Amino acid sequence: MKKNTESLSRIYLKKPVSDNFGLEVESRAYIRRKDMTDLFAGSGSGLSGKEEAVSKLINLISDPDPQRRRGAIESLLTAYSRYTGKTQDIWNELLNLTGEEETDTRRDAADLLSEVFPVVEEKSTVFFDLVKLTESQEAHLRRRATELLASAFAYCEDKQAAWNELVRLVSVEDREVRKGAILALSSGYIEVPDKEKAWKDLLSFSDHSDSFVQREATRLLGLLFSMCRIKPRLERPESAY
Repeated sequence: MKKNTESLSRIYLKKPVSDNFGLEVESRAYIRRKDMTDLFAGSGSGLSGKEEAVSKLINLISDPDPQRRRGAIESLLTAYSRYTGKTQDIWNELLNLTGEEETDTRRDAADLLSEVFPVVEEKSTVFFDLVKLTESQEAHLRRRATELLASAFAYCEDKQAAWNELVRLVSVEDREVRKGAILALSSGYIEVPDKEKAWKDLLSFSDHSDSFVQREATRLLGLLFSMCRIKPRLERPESAY
């Protein structure tokens, strides 16, 4: 079958700004609908596999128009999932690309993680993929991975193991990773099984050398205290909800 690449190539062309805002919005909506239609046209999406899909996604991520970029990426991911394979394959391919020698390739792959994450079928393993990326030598990769930690924690099946990893990340050298980890801990406290350990961890972070970590831990402890309306005791942290 002939690959449908013409419609995708048109996405990369920056459209002139219209004097009529309403018409411009309507035109952009039409473009997104047409891109979706073109991708679904025929007996498939025109994507031969995950490598080609990722290659097109990397081209799309460079589009300066955020609405057009988002619409085109969503269309391509939907087409791939419907006609070619699982978006989990694309996620795994992006992880592989974060280890490439070329800097631009690594960064483009990292930028796409947040676009692909919402449609990944098996989100339960994503959290630990992101933890590995926070240990990258490249700051851009660490930052992109950190941004998804809180969202990925919610889907992780082993919440205790995930919590322990976040506790470790709160004390790493990269401050952005520390901030992302404590925020993920704050949102994930209610789901962690071992409340006694979690309570003690938060107490220790309330005296952390990083002011952001200290403030966030103290804020959460105060919130938990106000919710339970009792004096918090280390012996019974399970009452601190």
